[in-house]
Amino acid sequence: MSDLPNRDVLTTREICAWRRITPETLTRRRKSGAIDLSPCDRGRQMLFNRADVLRAFGQVDSARSPSTDDDPWM
Repeated sequence: MSDLPNRDVLTTREICAWRRITPETLTRRRKSGAIDLSPCDRGRQMLFNRADVLRAFGQVDSARSPSTDDDPWM
């Protein structure tokens, strides 16, 4: 996961480079339901939430420690 940029959103190209798959393979897996991943923005390029990408591929984000930053009530 050190190959992934430490940002909240990732591009298709970044995901494919990290998993070493082609964009077509990523699209095919998304459409077949093999991975549950939906883009958060479909502008010039599809952007995906980092947490959703890691969850879809069964990874844990060790670069970011679990904190209360995501919970506005804490």
